[in-house]
Amino acid sequence: AVAAQFSVTTAVGANRSAVAYETGGGIAAGVLPDTGAVVPAGKSKVRVVNLAQNSSIDIWRTQPDFQTGIRFQFPFPYNPEPGPYFQSDAGEWSVWITPTSDWSQRLSELTLNVPSGERRTVAVVDSAGVLRLRALVE
Repeated sequence: AVAAQFSVTTAVGANRSAVAYETGGGIAAGVLPDTGAVVPAGKSKVRVVNLAQNSSIDIWRTQPDFQTGIRFQFPFPYNPEPGPYFQSDAGEWSVWITPTSDWSQRLSELTLNVPSGERRTVAVVDSAGVLRLRALVE
């Protein structure tokens, strides 16, 4: 049996996202850092964390003020620390992952509506060998 353990101390009313992910020799767990990123009225923010070990992917987005697909970061390796927030207008974001070798093949897609003044973290996870995207409300 493999176990991961951690403890969290937080202020009353604060939200935290706990994650568990595979490492080279087992499972690790932790809390995604809260950057304190303030989201202005009329805007939204999205960031991504790649929790899928051994993935060779690019991760793309469209955002409310830019409807052409653009990569979040490249390359986008496994890393349990999330990337930076990207800011746009409030509204619909689309996020998808492709193999680094074939940008036309979408492995997983997610559409999320991020209201004014809010932010989201999108996690890339490996679920029984299938890469998936999961949105975390902060």
